[in-house]
Amino acid sequence: MTTEQLVKRADRSQALKCMRLKDGTFLVESSDGKIMYPVSINGTLSCTCADFQRNKKTDTAFQCKHIIAALECTTGEETADVSERKKPRLNPEFILNLQGKDFIKYNGLLDLAHQKGLIKMDVEIVQYPTVENGNEAVCRAIAETKFGERYVDIGDASPKNTNKMIASHIIRMASTRSKARALRDLCNTGMTCVEELGDLNDVIGSDNGKTVKSIKPAKKDVSPDTKPAAIPVEPEKPKLAPVKEVKSPETVKPKQEPVKTETKPQSIQPKDQPTGNGSKVSEAQLRAMMNVGRRRGMTIAELDDLAKKEFGVAVQELTSASASQFLKRIQTAA
Repeated sequence: MTTEQLVKRADRSQALKCMRLKDGTFLVESSDGKIMYPVSINGTLSCTCADFQRNKKTDTAFQCKHIIAALECTTGEETADVSERKKPRLNPEFILNLQGKDFIKYNGLLDLAHQKGLIKMDVEIVQYPTVENGNEAVCRAIAETKFGERYVDIGDASPKNTNKMIASHIIRMASTRSKARALRDLCNTGMTCVEELGDLNDVIGSDNGKTVKSIKPAKKDVSPDTKPAAIPVEPEKPKLAPVKEVKSPETVKPKQEPVKTETKPQSIQPKDQPTGNGSKVSEAQLRAMMNVGRRRGMTIAELDDLAKKEFGVAVQELTSASASQFLKRIQTAA
C-alpha cells in the first residue's frame, strides 16, 4: 500500500462513525451512512467492503478507510458505543491577530499536527553559533506522520533576529523555529508562527498585554544656516538681607528645623493582569495528552499517575503551563 493511497483513505475516514461491539470488533458506517461494515482489527485486519476485498488479494497490508477509522476509534467501553470522528481543526484560541494579520502559536501547530497523525519529530543542529558566523545557529527539523509522510525544514536564530531575552538561548530558538516551519508544512497552514518573528516582545508585550516602548524626546531638525533660538533667562532678583527681630527673653522660642521629606520618583508600572500561566488546562491540551498517551500505550489512569508524580495533581487539574511541560514529557518518553 503506497503512502498516497493511505493518506487518501485516512482523509476519507475522518467523518465515519464507529461502533465497538462487545467482542472487540467494530461496525463502521459507509460514506453515505446507509450501511455499516463489520471490521476486525484484532490480529488480521479485515473488512467486508468492496475496496478491501478487491485490494487484499494483491496487498496483504492494505487498509481501507473503514479499517483506518476502527484503528483510530478511542472508545474504551466493553459495551457498544458510537464514536464520531471529526476532521482535524485548529482551535481559534491558538490564533493571535496583530494589526489585522493572523499568526499561529507553536502549541496550536503541535495540537493540529497530532490531529493530522504526527508521530515523530527529530531536530539536528546544522550550525553552532560562533563569533565567526555572527552567533547564528541553524537547526533542521524532520516531522513524520503515521501515514509515512516526512516534512523537513530549517530554522535560524541570531542576536540580529531575536530580542535581548532570547539572545542567550539562540540554539533553542533555532530549534523551535525549524520545528514550527516543518509543522506548518505538515498542517498545510500559511499563517506564520509567532516564534518565527524576529522580536517576540512585539507579540508578547508587557504584563498588561501591550508592548512597552521607551519614550524619547523628539529631535528637531536644525539646518546649518539657522542657529537654535536662545532660551530666555530670567534675571536673578537681588537677595535682601533678612531683618533680625529682637524679642524679649520670655518670648524667645526654640528654633524648629523643618522636617525634610524625601520624595521618590513614582515608577509607572503596568496594571497586573493574568499572564495565563496559572490558567486551567485547555480542552486542546487535554485532547493532545490523551492522543499522545494512547500512542504510547498509556491508559488515562497511567497518565494521571504520571502527572501526580511530576506535578502532584491529575491531568485535568494541571495548569496550562504544567500541561505544556507534561505534554513534552510524554512525547519524548521512551
